[in-house]
Amino acid sequence: MSANGLMHPESCISQAVSRKPRLLLADDNTAVLKHVSGFLANDFDVAAVFTDGQAVLDSYREQRPDLFVLDISMGRMSGLDVARRLRKSGSESPIVFLSVHREADFVNAALGAGGSAYVVKSHMTKDLIPAIRAALAGEMFVSPSLVELP
Repeated sequence: MSANGLMHPESCISQAVSRKPRLLLADDNTAVLKHVSGFLANDFDVAAVFTDGQAVLDSYREQRPDLFVLDISMGRMSGLDVARRLRKSGSESPIVFLSVHREADFVNAALGAGGSAYVVKSHMTKDLIPAIRAALAGEMFVSPSLVELP
């Protein structure tokens, strides 16, 4: 910082580069939330974790995440419903779905609800970080195991 209280451009660039993308995670399984948040902590700022979709909708404006990671099957409100409501409310942050469902109908529904990526939980250690990076770059990602030919 200079004597007049202004930051030098180099400082601003350094701070912007070092800032980790803020993530908001939602899954009704607390063990999965704990595993995923720990797994992502080195590369991302896990701003908040929730076990229900309504809590995501109630707090996302305050949390200002760069990206959402949502489970599809949650109790009172599915991740699909959360995604639709986020989009309807004007949120443009990318959404990565993390799900046990492998069926094409679920993938299509997730992408149709505004998702940028779809990761199968059984492949999350291999696919989740690349999916998040792709979504943040404005690209689509689907777990390769879902699109492999028999």
